[in-house]
Amino acid sequence: MKLAILRHGTAEPWRNDETDEDRALTVTGVDEVTRQGLAHFLSLNPESIWVSPYRRTQQTVASFTPTDTYFETTRILVPESPPMVVLDALINVHTNLLLVSHQPLVSQLIAKLSARAPYDCPMNPASLAILEGDVFAAGCMQLEAIYHANGDVTR
Repeated sequence: MKLAILRHGTAEPWRNDETDEDRALTVTGVDEVTRQGLAHFLSLNPESIWVSPYRRTQQTVASFTPTDTYFETTRILVPESPPMVVLDALINVHTNLLLVSHQPLVSQLIAKLSARAPYDCPMNPASLAILEGDVFAAGCMQLEAIYHANGDVTR
């Protein structure tokens, strides 16, 4: 099974009159995820998509998926979620899955799943990690690569 973890694209800076949840993607952010997400989305063909409820992650998934694509919005993917909460939810998933979330959660998840240190899992805006394994559990997945919006690849 494959697990793809996508960090949202570049977002607007945080302004004093809004919450973090309300920050939107910038034009650059939309471009990043459109280029990055579409190619990998089509090759991965995830059977499920889980997305944080924050505006920028909702915009991220909407920017590269067909309009009739179903995705599940879940609060377990907000930035401050403990990685173990997500891992507990993943243990019963047995299909290709795409997660769309935030830092620091995305690097922490990749590190836990692939038995690496979080600093070995750099996730810039619109970075996409692909992991493969028989079960979505801590230390049980192999990191294939992290694809960055600028074209760099981390292995």
